[in-house]
This record gives sequence, structure tokens and C-alpha cells, in this order.
Amino acid sequence: MLATHKGGDMSCCPTLRYHYRFSRAADEDILKAQVSLQEVQHALALDYGFKSWKELSANARRVGTADRSSSAESIVTELIHEAVVARASDIHIEWINGHLVVRYRVEGRFRGSITNIPDNLQTGVVATIKQMAGLDSEQNNLLQNGRILTEISGTKVQLRVSVMPYVAGESTVVRILYTDHLRVSLEQLGLTAANTATIRNWMQRPGGLFFVVGPGGSGKTTTLYSVLLEMNPEERKIVTCEDPVEYVIDGINQQQVDNTKGITILNTMREIIKQDPDVIMVSETRDLDTLNFCLQLALTGHLVFSALHASDAARGVNRLLDLGVEPYLLSSSLLGVLGQRLVFRICDNCREEYRPGLEVLQRFSNMADARFYKGRGCDKCNNTGYRGKVGILEMLEMDDDLRAIIERKGSAAELREQAIKSGMIRMREDGLEKVAQGITTIDEVLRVTLGDAD
Repeated sequence: MLATHKGGDMSCCPTLRYHYRFSRAADEDILKAQVSLQEVQHALALDYGFKSWKELSANARRVGTADRSSSAESIVTELIHEAVVARASDIHIEWINGHLVVRYRVEGRFRGSITNIPDNLQTGVVATIKQMAGLDSEQNNLLQNGRILTEISGTKVQLRVSVMPYVAGESTVVRILYTDHLRVSLEQLGLTAANTATIRNWMQRPGGLFFVVGPGGSGKTTTLYSVLLEMNPEERKIVTCEDPVEYVIDGINQQQVDNTKGITILNTMREIIKQDPDVIMVSETRDLDTLNFCLQLALTGHLVFSALHASDAARGVNRLLDLGVEPYLLSSSLLGVLGQRLVFRICDNCREEYRPGLEVLQRFSNMADARFYKGRGCDKCNNTGYRGKVGILEMLEMDDDLRAIIERKGSAAELREQAIKSGMIRMREDGLEKVAQGITTIDEVLRVTLGDAD
């Protein structure tokens, strides 16, 4: 315990929390009294028998950490364990009204809130997560990112930790990366047999460039890793440039980008080329310099693939042109673009047949005779009716007609129209096929293709 003054006894946590809340919240009473933060800190220090706030804080951290570390660690372990058992994708830890609130995101939705963490352990919980992730637990005004490798009930998981300060305190988000998600075949991604064959054909090319495109959270990284796992590192040297490395794969040389240390994607790629690679995976192409380097590598006999933020395959090509690349370079190097989004799978445990409303049936008259399914909701799917995700995808494969459109910088609409003529099945159509197969619901397909033409 801390030293006392005037017979008082002080636990370090409430005092630090008082400082934590005071320094980030606009308390009207304090503001009206026009008392500065320094004056309050000095008064607290004197009240508890210390000469300065710095001395009080240092003593509180030293004694408090020893008193509460084991309990805070057990709470963190329990939180992670519960999240993994629930197959949560993220743990959100936030300060709300001066108290720590924990929420799990399961199947895309928040599942309740945990608010019963003891007051004297709340700051210790956040500090423990920071320490486990290799972050500075003393800093609460910095953006910090770290990683935790652990095993819960026999399941190996990687935890990506992001800490961001905001007006009410710090927001800590723990992304849970399950190693079994890594072992996803191209077929399991949701690709049709024809599209799977196309991807595998690209993978055998001695040189060229292809992209996986989609909005944030559409499974682009999973697809990139699935492609990597299909390749044989004994036959070809495979090197990656990632920001960040999400999964470690045996036999593949993976490089972590760290902009704070000057290790940028572009600098890393310049060093990678000295390693005599055959295949190069770039986690994301964000700018013209990176794109031009990818094109140069593709033109000199390297197979390069990367992710790009775009809503569909045609807009992905258009986005590359918008970055300022020379159209002839793009048309001569690009193998194709895979566009994708994710929809929730119907829970197998509570799936049941139903008939959608007349409006839906009229909108999709070609599905009038189809059988429709949805999840009733059960314990296994947390009463959501959904369990797991699957991709709905479209494949734009380059041909002479598409190259001609690129070289004259044609629009995304022109590219899409020509790709459909060349056999591309659009994402919505792929999604509706998965509805007919009983894999997902029509509501899910409409949700993620909102704004697309019917």
C-alpha cells in the first residue's frame, strides 16, 4: 500500500484513475473553480505525504504494479480465453464514464458488454495487455501497435493489439487471428471451379502481376495467404513485404514493414529484389511508387501479387490508372483482378427453409423457383442465424479487348461491360448462386452489394 498522511489510507489505483479521468474529461465544477491541473496534482501529493505529483505517481506505479499485477493478468487471460471460445474476431476495451468496458465482436456483431472488472484493477488490465504486446505501459498518449502469440485451449492464436488515445481515455482493440483460418483453400474461399483454375494458372506464370481487391474487411489478406500456401517454396523462392505480417508461414521469407524505423514498403521491395526471388507478395499497393516497382518486377520475370482497396474488379483496374501509372505498362503486365466481399454463412445447426417477401421475389424473378434458407438462431451461432463467412467474388481476366480499354484509359463501366462479355460473373450473381445453394441469405448478398447494379 502507499504511504499514508493524516491517518488516511490510499490505494494507488483510485488516485491514478482520478488523475486519468481528470486530465481527459471536462469537469464543469473544476472548470468553474478555475483550478489548474498542476494545482490539483500538487494538492493531492501533499495530502498523501509526498513533495510532488511526480513522486506520488512513481510510488503508485511501483507499489501498485506489484500489488495487482497477478490479478490483472488473470483477468486478461480470462478475457482472451472467453473471446477465443466464442470465436470472437476482436476484443474492444474502452473507457466509458471513467470505467473500463469490454466488448467482443462475434460474427460481425458486438456481443454484450463486460463492466464488472474491479475498479482497482482496471488500469492494470490495460497495462498488462500493453506489456504482453511489448508496448510501453507507461505511455497513454501515444498510438501503439503490438503483437501477442499465445495458445488458448489448444488453439494457437495471434493477437494484434492497437492502442489509441482519445478524449475519454485509451481505446484498446485486440484483433484475434486464428491459425486455422490460415489453412483455407481457394475452394473454401468461395471461388467457383473456373475461377480457381484461373488463379492457379496465374500462379504458374513465370512473370506478371495480379491483384485482390475489395473494401476493408473483405478478406483480401486471407486470399493472399491462401495463394501463398498453394505455392511450393521448395521449387521457387517466395518473399513477402507485409504491413504487418499477420501469419508466419514456414519456408517463405516474410518481411515486416516498420515505417517508424524507415522500413517502408518501397525500401523493403528494393532490398527484396537483391534476394533473387521468383514470387513476391506485397500486402497492399497504396501509391504510384509501389505500383511502378511492382510493374517493373513483373516485367523482369517475377510473379507479383498484392491487395488493393477498391469496391470491385473493374474499379480496381480504374484505381490503378488513377494512381498515375502508364497505361501501356499496366496492360502489358497485368494478369487480372479478383474482386471480393464477405457474407455470413447460414448456421448449419439452425438452418431452415423460408419464403422471402413478394418484393424480393419480384426483384429477382429468375429465382422464383429457388429454395431459400435462413438461420433460426441457436446457441452455436449466438442466436444470430449465421456462423462463419464466405466470399462472393468476381474474376476479371485480361484479354486483348480489356488491354485496349486500359491503354486508352477507359472507364470502369467500359471495363466491366467488356469483362462480362468475356465471361466474368459479377459478385452479386455469384452471391445469388450461393443463396440458391443454401450457403447464405439474400439479405446478406444485398447488404454487401448495396449500390451495385442489379
